[in-house]
Amino acid sequence: MTKLMPLYTIEHGIRRAFALLGDAGVEQAIEEYLGLKRSASLIRKCGDADDDSHHLQLRYAIALDRACRREVGQSPLLECMAMQVSGAVDAAASSDPPSELTMLKEMLGLQVALGRLARDVTEALKDISPEGCALSEPERHKVFASIDELEIHLEAFKSVLAQPLAS
Repeated sequence: MTKLMPLYTIEHGIRRAFALLGDAGVEQAIEEYLGLKRSASLIRKCGDADDDSHHLQLRYAIALDRACRREVGQSPLLECMAMQVSGAVDAAASSDPPSELTMLKEMLGLQVALGRLARDVTEALKDISPEGCALSEPERHKVFASIDELEIHLEAFKSVLAQPLAS
């Protein structure tokens, strides 16, 4: 049975990289970016929190994130490291567990922001908009602002998820 890793740990980031790239993609990423042949099983050992003899080297993390960014536009290890450095995970662990109401509130904010983005894109692509089916500069800015709002709500939801659950 697969062990569940705490969110935003390096081990969790490694698991996400494997999910995005697969074993062959992990091996290829390290070989492509570093010119080294490393087995997927070695990197997988670095993702085992119970294995103190294997730790992920920064150069491997960079190689994996570069490949993930190229393939799907995500950087799972960088995201985990950023959360660790910012202290967001530690702050979440020291606070009270999220209530159902907090979780629902954050989810609702995320849905509202996604709805605004959908509305802005749909309106911008209508034939009656200023540039027709092409986006005008003001429309681009409005869509970009909606994406920013969505990202803010997504980060807030992620930080709620990083908090330990009530037992």
